[in-house]
Amino acid sequence: MKLVNVSLTVGMILLWLGGCKSKENSISLNMNNLEKLKAQLIQHSYSQDSSAKTEALSFLEKVDPTIQGYSMDMNAINGLKEKLPAISNLGIKIYGGNWCSDTHEGVPALLKVLDNIGFDPKHMEYHYVSRDKSQVDGTPATFKINSVPWVLIYNGDKLIGEIVEFPRTTWEGDLLKILNN
Repeated sequence: MKLVNVSLTVGMILLWLGGCKSKENSISLNMNNLEKLKAQLIQHSYSQDSSAKTEALSFLEKVDPTIQGYSMDMNAINGLKEKLPAISNLGIKIYGGNWCSDTHEGVPALLKVLDNIGFDPKHMEYHYVSRDKSQVDGTPATFKINSVPWVLIYNGDKLIGEIVEFPRTTWEGDLLKILNN
């Protein structure tokens, strides 16, 4: 519980510095992908009903242990580091359920990979999905979501790949395969 209190305090400072009224995607402070996710979870915890607050805080508590427990495939990481500079318009949209154990496990691991390869957090978006998958970021979904996490990888405006719920190999392995195609 102490970790949550410290995270909440840090998160509130980050949100205050970044503008509390900004959308979660426009948090523009100089932070990495994991810090951006944590700030968004804190923001979600202050902008939703009580069950959504609890879900966001529960997810927040699981981020650091998940990161520490995820062991990366360094061959795939090195391949991503080589490939990343050649794709200047790479963007990643993540649809996750703050309530979902698969999101709790997968999203922090994916963001650990993104931070390790130097992926610019300005090009990563995390969108939270309601339990019934009818809402995204608190508004009605304009498309069907079957499973979370749902990770969409873009080169500019073109969708070049997706990872649904779980990677087939590892997060870094699947990303490398998508970027190599």
